[in-house]
Amino acid sequence: MAAAGRRHATNAMMASLSGLPMFLAGWAGLLTACHRPAAGSGPLWTETPRHEFGIVFEGSLLTHEWELDVRAPLSIQAAKTDCGCTLAQLECAREGAFETYGYGSPLEAGDHLRVRVRYDTRGRRGPTQRAVTLTGPGLDPFALTLNAEIQPWLRCEPQDLPFTRLLEGSGARIAFEVSAVGGETFALRSTRLALPDWVRLTLTPSGSTERAARWHVEAEILPTIPRGTFSYPLELVSDVPIPAQDALSEPRSFSLIPNWTVQVLGPVALSIPTLDFGLVGSGSG
Repeated sequence: MAAAGRRHATNAMMASLSGLPMFLAGWAGLLTACHRPAAGSGPLWTETPRHEFGIVFEGSLLTHEWELDVRAPLSIQAAKTDCGCTLAQLECAREGAFETYGYGSPLEAGDHLRVRVRYDTRGRRGPTQRAVTLTGPGLDPFALTLNAEIQPWLRCEPQDLPFTRLLEGSGARIAFEVSAVGGETFALRSTRLALPDWVRLTLTPSGSTERAARWHVEAEILPTIPRGTFSYPLELVSDVPIPAQDALSEPRSFSLIPNWTVQVLGPVALSIPTLDFGLVGSGSG
């Protein structure tokens, strides 16, 4: 009985020891995770690499700036943005005021780098993210991101203007409605930017005053339009200013840019621009 008891105790101890490697491996993984370098622990560091603007109206000019700590010698070769609507400017400071940073210039530990970013939300809708990525020798790409939920202030009905095909020498006309999402009244005008003489716009308010909650817009193509395929931005601007994000933001008003695509065909057209007769013999008619 005593021998059986000793064997039972020995087996229990061996069973408990068999799980020891897994237990130690788990602790090792936990310690490794606790001491794993955090994002931004390289030569550049910032506590908040991502900035949230929240809900903004379309057309807003969003600006933000980061101040980065330089923790090791390096140089920045480029600040790349993922869209032409986003611009970035770098400034550096070493024991003094910030000044424009020259790409490729050396930075030392203890310097500070300021990244100013401007994001133009015209023509954007819904959740959006924009990034500025700093690159340089020995520097892993360092990304700073902006996030915003962009909502329209003006809307167009229908939302997408129809594709229009017409014959050379003829004209065309479409109509749509413009209103404020919140029901506000506003004045509306056409900028006519990038519009040729053969495109005309007529804007009519729904009421008898120059400010209305709804506008009827007619776009007309005159018969003088040449052959080809064209895409016309029908930019319409209200008189309601967009709240500025800061004192540096340029003043602007809420706007809308419906796009009208038109194709003008000649009186005769081939469905296939080239003809292939295949293999023919000499003297064939």
